[in-house]
Amino acid sequence: MLFGTYPFGEIWRPSIAAVVLLGAFFIPLARPRLLILASSWTVALVIATGLFDGRPFGLQYVEPHEWGGLPLTLLLSEAAILLAFPLGLALALARCSGTVILRSLALVLVESIRGVPLVSLLFFATLVLPLFLSGLSGLDKLYGAAAAIILFNAAYISEVFRGGLTTVPIGQLDAAKSLGFRWTSMQRFIVLPQAFRACAPSLVNQAVGIVKDTSLLAVLGLFDFMNSAKLALVDARWRGNFVEVYVVVGLAYFLMCFAVSVLGQRLSSSLERPSKGDEAVTRAPLPSIVVAESQS
Repeated sequence: MLFGTYPFGEIWRPSIAAVVLLGAFFIPLARPRLLILASSWTVALVIATGLFDGRPFGLQYVEPHEWGGLPLTLLLSEAAILLAFPLGLALALARCSGTVILRSLALVLVESIRGVPLVSLLFFATLVLPLFLSGLSGLDKLYGAAAAIILFNAAYISEVFRGGLTTVPIGQLDAAKSLGFRWTSMQRFIVLPQAFRACAPSLVNQAVGIVKDTSLLAVLGLFDFMNSAKLALVDARWRGNFVEVYVVVGLAYFLMCFAVSVLGQRLSSSLERPSKGDEAVTRAPLPSIVVAESQS
């Protein structure tokens, strides 16, 4: 139930991976900053993936279709959140850009992904797409399912970000351009901080949804935490305890979603308080800002 079909003699590896992935949640709680969260989650994902696979650490190789259980759910949840959010932000900026081609491509990509259910996208990425692309025929369906979850949630996150970008008054953008701000500086100091504050609650809700979306991997035959629980009930010794099994599964998903919600609330609260760098910029006299932007 906890480790799925992972080889029994190697279950110490997903156990350590689960501890590493859970530990990545507590580091940003101590200091809620986006950079700290991205760094800790990236390091945790690299270590956990290496332990699951085995080859980066010189261990026995375990194929992806044998990964499973609660560590796999944690791995997919953190990977999807970490990759879907920057991809969604990039799509939102492309939708709001002045380049017609870039805006049209982002529009087609977002609307085509949002117009289909996630289940059909999972089947398409793991079963249909490898039939047309020979290079993907040997790709394990776990990677295809992870890519589908990331793209699907990135499309929805892009619309959340786009809603936040539209809340920034156009007068501030015109004022920044008149002062000589470059596009990157304007987005960093003016647009994105206000957009993040406006759409932070919706982004937290989307992150919680990503954790719950990982349970749909059961339809593909992948033994995530939900499907591993069903596999445990196949054993005759467990058939009379199906209520207890699903109570444990529901409690585990509740704790994961609650942890993501608390982390998101801490991050959104930190966005309400200006950092030392922002205070330095706001307290600096206007001529120095203009001179710094012109020199850069």
